[in-house]
Amino acid sequence: MKKWIGLVVLAVSLKGWAGDFVPSLHYLVKPAYPQELERVGLPGEVRAKFKVNADGSVVDPKILYSTHPEFAGAVLKVVREWQFASWTPGNGNPQQVEILSPLVFSLNDSREARGRLQGVDLAGATCRKHVEEIHRFERRNLKMPLGGLTLFMVARSRLIDLYVAQDLTLEQLSEALYELSQGMEKISRTCEKNRGSRFVDTLPEGVKDLLARSLERDHIQVASEML
Repeated sequence: MKKWIGLVVLAVSLKGWAGDFVPSLHYLVKPAYPQELERVGLPGEVRAKFKVNADGSVVDPKILYSTHPEFAGAVLKVVREWQFASWTPGNGNPQQVEILSPLVFSLNDSREARGRLQGVDLAGATCRKHVEEIHRFERRNLKMPLGGLTLFMVARSRLIDLYVAQDLTLEQLSEALYELSQGMEKISRTCEKNRGSRFVDTLPEGVKDLLARSLERDHIQVASEML
């Protein structure tokens, strides 16, 4: 059974699976934002997998996906220094736990990024939410890259999650991310004119079809939790 732990490092959450056992993270070192990528305003995402021993140490880190090699390098450089709570194996507790860590590199303060990304209902989000976020940045005289806006980030993360779960091929993911990126300006203009519309309905058809898999899975999970 997969479990989520609500911890954040540059908008990070940790997911582990080993029955119902999930260790808590006691010490972490934030990955450094690669200077050149920060300079050009490029956000990024990484999916890292590693194992946690019973003494809380991290071993065998691997990168499952990264939007840029430098983001992957930044994560690999520090993840071995993370320390989890130790536990005693046996009585249902494993010798080792495998953790999947999705990391989002954002140019915003990590607390702001966490607040924007946690608990976002992509299926129910309207264009009004997207347009209001654009206007908030405009009022603060901030030029936020479209790819750094909440609903675009969530949509991109959902696509990457599908790839990591092997529900998409790398070719499907690459094409979908390209379509999403190329359509951001048109999507934003459409949302400005139709603020009551569902945000997902403004996405390119190929992207919308792929995201339907993730959204349907959420619906099934919520329904099962209510039983």
